[in-house]
Amino acid sequence: MIEAFLIGIIQGLTEFIPISSSAHVYLLPKIFGFSSPSTDFIIATHLGTLLALIIYFRKKLRTYFLSLLKQVLKRKIKFRDRENINILNLVFVATIPTLVLGFLLNFFVEDLYDEVLKDNKISLLVVAVPMLLVGLFFLFEKSLFKKNKKSIQDIRLLGALLIGFSQSIAFIRGVSRSGITLLSGQFVGMNRVSAAEFSFLVSIPVIFASILFSIINIITANKDFDLGIWLIGIISSFVAGYVAIDFLIKFLRHKSLKVFGIYRIIAGLILILLYFIQ
Repeated sequence: MIEAFLIGIIQGLTEFIPISSSAHVYLLPKIFGFSSPSTDFIIATHLGTLLALIIYFRKKLRTYFLSLLKQVLKRKIKFRDRENINILNLVFVATIPTLVLGFLLNFFVEDLYDEVLKDNKISLLVVAVPMLLVGLFFLFEKSLFKKNKKSIQDIRLLGALLIGFSQSIAFIRGVSRSGITLLSGQFVGMNRVSAAEFSFLVSIPVIFASILFSIINIITANKDFDLGIWLIGIISSFVAGYVAIDFLIKFLRHKSLKVFGIYRIIAGLILILLYFIQ
């Protein structure tokens, strides 16, 4: 129960703070000596983070839904409704490559990880490299994107597509889905806060799809699971996820990603050090 609670907290915090949830969820249990969570349990904790997203952005999601409903029912569309529908179109476009490439490559990469990461020593290095590379981009993010002023509705479909392609590589442990989307969002001209919000909006259908896929897998494979343990993980990831979203949105209004870059580089260097001393 304690392990499920802690993993839920780790997942909830690191899913949205751009320091890589997959790296932390994979490595911290090894470092602290408790059981490595199953993939199905990790997907279950994603339900908590999905609920955190929906509740945090409930007002915006409601306005998007009402604008879409007006269009479907052929009611009078206002300028704000057109903006909302445009944002939904951008989210849809960004989701396509994330789902298609993510799920296609996920099978190959997960099999590769299962084979390569049997060696705990190699696993340290495999996670350390992307932690360092993305961390270096974070260090120079402010100077690279200092003129960015666009909000979500200002970007074009091609920009959304690019963000979707970039997010599809987030299955590589150590990259961070929120981190790579923050960078690619700014690359296409968005300001930091808009890039973060777009990252979170695109996460909703992606996380939902991964949960649905996991449920189908559990049912078809007739897998056993402990509902009580899963509920602990879901609840703790929900609370931690909500706190993480609120923190990051407020943080990015005034500060850059540099502090996360420093954290990632320190963490990557520690992993490399552990690789050589083991």
